Amino acid sequence: MHLEIEKEYKNPLMERTEIDFSISGIEITPSRKEVTKKIAALKNAKEELVVIEFLKQPFGKHSVNGRARIYNSKERLERVETDYLPKRGKKSKEAEKTEAKKSVEKTEAKAEKGKEKLEEKKEKGKGEEEKGQEKEEKTKQGEEGKGNEKE
Repeated sequence: MHLEIEKEYKNPLMERTEIDFSISGIEITPSRKEVTKKIAALKNAKEELVVIEFLKQPFGKHSVNGRARIYNSKERLERVETDYLPKRGKKSKEAEKTEAKKSVEKTEAKAEKGKEKLEEKKEKGKGEEEKGQEKEEKTKQGEEGKGNEKE
């Protein structure tokens, strides 16, 4: 993902920097979170002060055009921006909690499956050992029987 800033202009009245950008070298539209991180890194800004106005990917093109605003302070962002734009692309705390629970449950389920497989292998190994012992006993008995016939 290659982000290129096409226009950048400072808006002192709103205490923000407005950026028009394009992203190339992609197959699918990147998430707002990814773009926010990339812009924050390029402009040395905090991610929480970056607001993505829009992302547009023309049909059939492997590029995205968009506009972002970087505010000087959190207070100014809250005062100027509409409520829904800063929340877009960010998960609520409840969603983060449920996602964390799901990932923990998945890990626990994998661990249980792994334990079950190990137990099955151990049981198979024990069964094979017993079979091997039985074969050894039969061969010993067979050898003893053959030895008796020769005499």
